[in-house]
Amino acid sequence: MQRFPFLRTLANRYRVQTQDCTSCGQKAQVRQFTDQVNEASKILATIPETEIEEFKRMVNVEKLHITYVDIRGQIQTIVR
Repeated sequence: MQRFPFLRTLANRYRVQTQDCTSCGQKAQVRQFTDQVNEASKILATIPETEIEEFKRMVNVEKLHITYVDIRGQIQTIVR
């Protein structure tokens, strides 16, 4: 988390999400969480390749498939 601080908020938020999203308040929380995931994905899509290589080693993967919604509302998918 020190190397990629934008993931800290996401990790903390993920631990809190434990209930089903059936009421309006919970739907708002889920939407906020989804927005946070989208922002983290956008950041992952734009960071330099050297940092991506470090991130891939950290999470022990060969490829990252990053999907996010851009400013125009279009879904973008990047493989790095």
